[in-house]
Amino acid sequence: MAAVGAARSALSNVGVLLAEELAPEGICVNRLNLGPIVTDRQRAAYDASGTTQSYADGLAVTAVRRGVPLGRMGDVAEVVPWVLLLVSPLAGYVTGADLAVAGGLGMRV
Repeated sequence: MAAVGAARSALSNVGVLLAEELAPEGICVNRLNLGPIVTDRQRAAYDASGTTQSYADGLAVTAVRRGVPLGRMGDVAEVVPWVLLLVSPLAGYVTGADLAVAGGLGMRV
């Protein structure tokens, strides 16, 4: 986990530096931080595991184990709108932002 933390921190810092460097050129740089997201590959692996537990129940258990406050994993369809927003003209005045699409994972209490 230390390597993951270090890599995420480094990417966050690179994002901020790029946002500062490229802002005079009118280029916006933002970071999208994802929580646990279900992919088709994960669904296929789960289905192939032969477990008697339902897929949805398995996802809830996994999410709870990972500490997701919403109690479930996200879906790719929940990420797409945020990506589309960030690449659209609607986000033309947003740069250096760190957007968490993570079901509340990482909130500070």
